[in-house]
Parts: sequence; structure tokens; C-alpha cells
Amino acid sequence: MAKDRGQTEELTFKNCGIVDAVHRMEPELQHLAGVLATLQIFGEAGDSIEPVALAALARSMEGSIDELTICWRQLFEAVAKESRTEATA
Repeated sequence: MAKDRGQTEELTFKNCGIVDAVHRMEPELQHLAGVLATLQIFGEAGDSIEPVALAALARSMEGSIDELTICWRQLFEAVAKESRTEATA
């Protein structure tokens, strides 16, 4: 039983960066979902939307997309590193 506990602690330590990246992605994904909902409402309303309003929505997503890209790369690199480690073991 103690051996299983040690393995769990080791996995938790190894995956700490992965868990952190996933947690950092959540608010950005919620922001993206909000912008998509807004665009859907615009589309269903059938009203003419000023290009300035669409540009403002696009600009509001720049930081979120950048953060999601960074987190995705960290996740991808962590999984690739783990795969290489397991392959050499």
C-alpha cells in the first residue's frame, strides 16, 4: 500500500506542470465561449453589426488565444517529454 502512495505522489509531482497549464486554460476557454455566444446572438439577430464592434471582439480574444497557445505547447511538450522518458526506460 505504501508503494502505491509513493507512485501517486510521484505522478502528482511529475504532472504538476500539466495540471497548472490546464487550470490556466479554463478562464481563457470561458472567455472564448462567451465571445462565440455573442457572435451567435449577433448572427441570429440579423441586424447589421458595425465592423468596429467585430474588431473589438476580435481584439478581446488576442490575449486569450495567446495564453491558450502557450498552455497547449506546454502540455504537448510535457506529454512528448514523458513519452521519450518512457521509451528510454
